[in-house]
Amino acid sequence: MEKNYFFNDIRTVCEREIRHFLKNKYSITIGITQPILWFLLLGFGMNGFLSNSSEIGTIMGTENYITYIVPGILIMTTMTGGLFSGAGFVNDLNTNAIDKLLSMPIVRESILLGKLIFALMQTFIQIILVLLIAIFLGANISLGWETFFAILIALIFCAQMFSVGAIVAMKLKSHQSVYSFLGILNIPLIFTSSAFFPAETMPIAMKMISYINPLTYAVNVARDMILIQNTYAGLNFLILSIETVIALGLSMFVFRVEYNGK
Repeated sequence: MEKNYFFNDIRTVCEREIRHFLKNKYSITIGITQPILWFLLLGFGMNGFLSNSSEIGTIMGTENYITYIVPGILIMTTMTGGLFSGAGFVNDLNTNAIDKLLSMPIVRESILLGKLIFALMQTFIQIILVLLIAIFLGANISLGWETFFAILIALIFCAQMFSVGAIVAMKLKSHQSVYSFLGILNIPLIFTSSAFFPAETMPIAMKMISYINPLTYAVNVARDMILIQNTYAGLNFLILSIETVIALGLSMFVFRVEYNGK
C-alpha cells in the first residue's frame, strides 16, 4: 500500500510539472533551437572542411561529419535539458512552491523523483526531434536497436545532469547564482568532451580533462551505438551508470538534509 502511495505522489508532482510546462507553449521550441544551430553552423561548416581530408573516415568512423556529431548534439541537448530542469528547483524555492509541496501529505522524495520523470519525458521529445532533424540534414542513422539504445543512454545522462542541477539549486538557492553557475559550467563540459572531435586529436591537457568529463562517456556510448562501432561501449556504459547512480544518490541525500526538517 505504501508503494502505491509513493507512486501516486510521484505522479502528482509530475502532473504538476506538466501543467506548468503546457502553460509555456514555447518550451520545446526553445529547447530545440540550440541543436539546430549546432547542426547548421558547425555541422555544415566542418563537413565541407573535413570532406577534403582522406583520413576523416579512419579518425571519426564515418566520412559524414554531421553523422559524427549527432551523438554529441544528442547528449548536449539532454545535458542542457537535465541541468536546467534540475535547476528549475530554484524557482520553486523562490516562489515558496516547495513549501506548499512539503506541506502536502506526500512522501518527500517523490517531489524530486516527480520532477525527474517530467524532465525525462520532456527530454525524450527533444531527442526524437533532434534525430529527425539530423536525418533531414543528411545524417546516416539507422533505426535499429542501436539507435534506441543511444536514446536510453541519453535519458540516463539526463537523469545524471538533472541531479547535478538540482544539487546546485538546493545549495546555492539564488536564481541568479544557479543559472550563472550552470551557464559557466556548460562551455567547458562541451568543449573538453568528444562531442565534436575525437579525444585522440585533442592536446594532451584537454585529452586528460576529457577522461574525467562525464559528457565524454555519454557521447562515446551513444556514438558507438549510432555508428555501430561498439568500441569500449561496455566500459563507457558502466562508468556512465556509476556516475548517474552516485549523482542521483547525492541529490536525494542533499534533499533530505535540506528539507526533511521542514
